[in-house]
Amino acid sequence: MTAVVTFHEVYKRFGEREVLKGASFTIEKGTFNYLIGRTGAGKSTVLRLIYADLKPDKGSIKVDKFYIERLSDKEIPFLRRRLGIVFQDFQLLTDRSVEQNLLFVMRATGWRDKKRMRYRLTEVLMKVGLTHKAQAMPHELSGGEQQRVAIARALVNDPILLIADEPTGNLDPETSDEIIQLLQTIQQQGTTVLMATHEYEIIKQFPGNILRIQNGIIEPITLEKLLS
Repeated sequence: MTAVVTFHEVYKRFGEREVLKGASFTIEKGTFNYLIGRTGAGKSTVLRLIYADLKPDKGSIKVDKFYIERLSDKEIPFLRRRLGIVFQDFQLLTDRSVEQNLLFVMRATGWRDKKRMRYRLTEVLMKVGLTHKAQAMPHELSGGEQQRVAIARALVNDPILLIADEPTGNLDPETSDEIIQLLQTIQQQGTTVLMATHEYEIIKQFPGNILRIQNGIIEPITLEKLLS
Protein backbone atom coordinates (compact mmCIF):
# COMPACT_ATOMS: atom_id res chain seq x y z
CA MET A 1 0.00 0.00 0.00
CA THR A 2 0.99 3.64 -0.48
CA ALA A 3 1.70 5.80 2.56
CA VAL A 4 -0.08 9.17 2.66
CA VAL A 5 1.60 10.26 5.93
CA THR A 6 4.92 9.07 7.35
CA PHE A 7 6.43 10.35 10.61
CA HIS A 8 9.99 9.20 11.28
CA GLU A 9 11.49 9.88 14.72
CA VAL A 10 9.76 13.23 15.07
CA TYR A 11 10.49 15.50 18.04
CA LYS A 12 8.49 18.61 18.95
CA ARG A 13 8.99 20.81 21.99
CA PHE A 14 7.18 23.88 23.30
CA GLY A 15 9.46 25.60 25.79
CA GLU A 16 10.32 23.04 28.47
CA ARG A 17 7.54 20.66 27.39
CA GLU A 18 8.50 17.91 24.95
CA VAL A 19 5.28 16.83 23.23
CA LEU A 20 6.76 14.37 20.73
CA LYS A 21 9.80 12.26 21.62
CA GLY A 22 10.81 10.40 18.49
CA ALA A 23 7.31 9.63 17.19
CA SER A 24 7.10 7.32 14.17
CA PHE A 25 3.99 6.05 12.38
CA THR A 26 2.49 5.58 8.92
CA ILE A 27 -0.99 6.20 7.52
CA GLU A 28 -1.80 4.16 4.43
CA LYS A 29 -3.81 5.47 1.49
CA GLY A 30 -7.55 4.80 1.61
CA THR A 31 -7.72 3.92 5.32
CA PHE A 32 -9.81 5.29 8.22
CA ASN A 33 -7.63 6.22 11.20
CA TYR A 34 -8.26 7.47 14.72
CA LEU A 35 -5.67 9.49 16.64
CA ILE A 36 -6.37 9.17 20.34
CA GLY A 37 -4.78 10.39 23.53
CA ARG A 38 -5.57 12.29 26.69
CA THR A 39 -6.25 16.02 26.61
CA GLY A 40 -2.87 17.72 26.20
CA ALA A 41 -1.16 14.56 24.90
CA GLY A 42 -0.39 16.22 21.57
CA LYS A 43 -3.16 15.22 19.14
CA SER A 44 -3.59 18.74 17.77
CA THR A 45 0.20 19.12 17.54
CA VAL A 46 0.37 16.04 15.30
CA LEU A 47 -2.38 17.40 13.05
CA ARG A 48 -0.74 20.85 12.86
CA LEU A 49 2.53 19.19 11.84
CA ILE A 50 0.72 17.32 9.05
CA TYR A 51 -0.75 20.49 7.56
CA ALA A 52 2.47 22.45 8.16
CA ASP A 53 1.14 24.87 10.74
CA LEU A 54 4.17 23.68 12.74
CA LYS A 55 7.56 22.27 11.75
CA PRO A 56 9.27 19.40 13.59
CA ASP A 57 12.32 20.18 15.74
CA LYS A 58 13.93 16.92 14.60
CA GLY A 59 12.94 14.03 12.39
CA SER A 60 11.12 13.70 9.08
CA ILE A 61 7.45 14.07 8.11
CA LYS A 62 6.28 13.16 4.61
CA VAL A 63 2.71 14.06 3.60
CA ASP A 64 1.80 12.98 0.07
CA LYS A 65 4.96 14.07 -1.83
CA PHE A 66 5.86 16.91 0.56
CA TYR A 67 8.53 16.81 3.28
CA ILE A 68 7.24 19.14 6.02
CA GLU A 69 10.66 19.94 7.48
CA ARG A 70 11.89 21.19 4.07
CA LEU A 71 8.74 23.04 3.05
CA SER A 72 9.05 26.74 2.23
CA ASP A 73 6.26 29.19 3.06
CA LYS A 74 5.47 29.44 -0.67
CA GLU A 75 4.95 25.67 -0.92
CA ILE A 76 2.55 25.37 2.05
CA PRO A 77 -0.59 26.34 0.03
CA PHE A 78 0.19 23.54 -2.46
CA LEU A 79 0.35 21.01 0.39
CA ARG A 80 -2.92 22.28 1.87
CA ARG A 81 -4.74 21.92 -1.44
CA ARG A 82 -4.04 18.18 -1.10
CA LEU A 83 -5.63 18.15 2.37
CA GLY A 84 -9.11 18.74 3.75
CA ILE A 85 -9.34 19.99 7.33
CA VAL A 86 -12.44 19.86 9.55
CA PHE A 87 -12.43 21.53 12.96
CA GLN A 88 -14.57 21.05 16.07
CA ASP A 89 -16.06 24.55 15.83
CA PHE A 90 -16.99 24.44 12.10
CA GLN A 91 -15.22 27.77 11.26
CA LEU A 92 -17.81 28.81 8.67
CA LEU A 93 -18.06 32.42 7.46
CA THR A 94 -21.20 33.49 9.31
CA ASP A 95 -22.10 36.34 6.95
CA ARG A 96 -22.21 34.09 3.85
CA SER A 97 -24.52 31.33 2.67
CA VAL A 98 -23.49 27.69 2.43
CA GLU A 99 -22.87 28.13 -1.29
CA GLN A 100 -20.83 31.30 -0.74
CA ASN A 101 -18.72 29.57 1.93
CA LEU A 102 -17.73 26.89 -0.58
CA LEU A 103 -17.17 29.32 -3.45
CA PHE A 104 -14.91 31.41 -1.20
CA VAL A 105 -12.63 28.40 -0.61
CA MET A 106 -12.64 27.54 -4.32
CA ARG A 107 -11.57 31.04 -5.33
CA ALA A 108 -8.92 31.13 -2.58
CA THR A 109 -7.41 27.88 -3.87
CA GLY A 110 -7.25 28.88 -7.52
CA TRP A 111 -10.58 27.85 -9.07
CA ARG A 112 -11.59 30.17 -11.96
CA ASP A 113 -13.94 28.26 -14.28
CA LYS A 114 -17.47 29.16 -13.09
CA LYS A 115 -19.09 26.14 -14.75
CA ARG A 116 -16.64 23.73 -13.08
CA MET A 117 -17.06 25.53 -9.75
CA ARG A 118 -20.85 25.18 -9.92
CA TYR A 119 -20.57 21.48 -10.81
CA ARG A 120 -18.12 20.78 -7.96
CA LEU A 121 -20.25 22.77 -5.51
CA THR A 122 -23.30 20.63 -6.31
CA GLU A 123 -21.20 17.46 -6.17
CA VAL A 124 -19.80 18.05 -2.67
CA LEU A 125 -23.15 19.24 -1.26
CA MET A 126 -24.72 16.06 -2.64
CA LYS A 127 -22.03 14.00 -0.89
CA VAL A 128 -22.95 15.50 2.48
CA GLY A 129 -26.72 15.52 1.83
CA LEU A 130 -27.17 19.31 1.80
CA THR A 131 -28.05 20.31 -1.78
CA HIS A 132 -31.34 21.72 -0.45
CA LYS A 133 -29.45 24.04 1.94
CA ALA A 134 -27.17 25.78 -0.57
CA GLN A 135 -28.75 29.20 0.03
CA ALA A 136 -29.09 28.85 3.82
CA MET A 137 -27.03 30.97 6.21
CA PRO A 138 -24.96 29.18 8.90
CA HIS A 139 -27.23 30.44 11.73
CA GLU A 140 -30.17 28.72 10.01
CA LEU A 141 -28.46 25.33 10.22
CA SER A 142 -28.22 22.81 13.06
CA GLY A 143 -24.80 21.94 14.49
CA GLY A 144 -24.75 18.72 12.48
CA GLU A 145 -25.61 20.55 9.28
CA GLN A 146 -22.88 23.13 9.91
CA GLN A 147 -20.36 20.32 10.35
CA ARG A 148 -21.58 18.77 7.08
CA VAL A 149 -20.93 22.09 5.35
CA ALA A 150 -17.44 22.11 6.87
CA ILE A 151 -16.87 18.59 5.51
CA ALA A 152 -18.15 19.65 2.06
CA ARG A 153 -15.73 22.59 2.17
CA ALA A 154 -12.88 20.20 3.05
CA LEU A 155 -13.75 17.99 0.06
CA VAL A 156 -13.80 20.78 -2.54
CA ASN A 157 -10.26 20.09 -3.81
CA ASP A 158 -10.64 16.28 -3.73
CA PRO A 159 -8.05 15.87 -0.95
CA ILE A 160 -5.78 12.88 -0.62
CA LEU A 161 -6.24 13.15 3.19
CA LEU A 162 -9.17 14.46 5.24
CA ILE A 163 -8.11 15.59 8.72
CA ALA A 164 -10.86 15.89 11.33
CA ASP A 165 -9.91 17.44 14.69
CA GLU A 166 -12.52 16.35 17.28
CA PRO A 167 -15.30 16.86 14.67
CA THR A 168 -18.05 15.62 17.00
CA GLY A 169 -16.95 17.61 20.06
CA ASN A 170 -19.84 20.10 19.81
CA LEU A 171 -22.52 17.63 18.71
CA ASP A 172 -25.06 15.41 20.46
CA PRO A 173 -24.53 11.61 20.27
CA GLU A 174 -27.05 10.96 17.47
CA THR A 175 -25.65 13.74 15.29
CA SER A 176 -22.10 12.56 16.10
CA ASP A 177 -22.96 9.11 14.74
CA GLU A 178 -24.26 10.67 11.51
CA ILE A 179 -21.03 12.65 11.05
CA ILE A 180 -18.83 9.56 11.61
CA GLN A 181 -20.97 7.56 9.17
CA LEU A 182 -20.47 10.33 6.61
CA LEU A 183 -16.69 10.34 7.19
CA GLN A 184 -16.57 6.56 6.78
CA THR A 185 -18.57 6.78 3.55
CA ILE A 186 -16.05 9.36 2.27
CA GLN A 187 -13.22 6.96 3.20
CA GLN A 188 -14.95 4.07 1.40
CA GLN A 189 -15.05 6.27 -1.70
CA GLY A 190 -11.24 6.53 -1.61
CA THR A 191 -10.25 9.44 0.64
CA THR A 192 -7.89 8.69 3.53
CA VAL A 193 -9.30 9.94 6.86
CA LEU A 194 -7.46 10.84 10.07
CA MET A 195 -9.71 11.78 12.97
CA ALA A 196 -8.52 12.97 16.37
CA THR A 197 -10.90 12.01 19.16
CA HIS A 198 -11.05 11.05 22.82
CA GLU A 199 -14.47 9.40 22.51
CA TYR A 200 -13.94 5.66 22.76
CA GLU A 201 -17.65 4.95 22.21
CA ILE A 202 -17.29 6.24 18.65
CA ILE A 203 -14.33 3.94 18.02
CA LYS A 204 -16.27 0.95 19.38
CA GLN A 205 -19.22 1.70 17.11
CA PHE A 206 -17.26 2.68 14.00
CA PRO A 207 -14.02 0.66 13.85
CA GLY A 208 -10.85 1.90 12.17
CA ASN A 209 -7.09 1.87 12.63
CA ILE A 210 -6.13 3.36 15.99
CA LEU A 211 -3.00 5.40 16.73
CA ARG A 212 -2.43 6.32 20.36
CA ILE A 213 -0.22 9.19 21.47
CA GLN A 214 1.15 8.64 24.95
CA ASN A 215 4.25 10.10 26.62
CA GLY A 216 5.40 11.60 23.33
CA ILE A 217 5.30 8.31 21.43
CA ILE A 218 2.68 7.28 18.83
CA GLU A 219 1.86 3.61 18.43
CA PRO A 220 -0.85 1.55 16.71
CA ILE A 221 -3.15 -0.14 19.22
CA THR A 222 -6.01 -2.60 18.85
CA LEU A 223 -9.49 -1.80 20.15
CA GLU A 224 -9.31 -4.82 22.47
CA LYS A 225 -6.09 -3.59 24.07
CA LEU A 226 -7.44 -0.06 24.29
CA LEU A 227 -10.50 -1.18 26.21
CA SER A 228 -8.73 -3.73 28.42
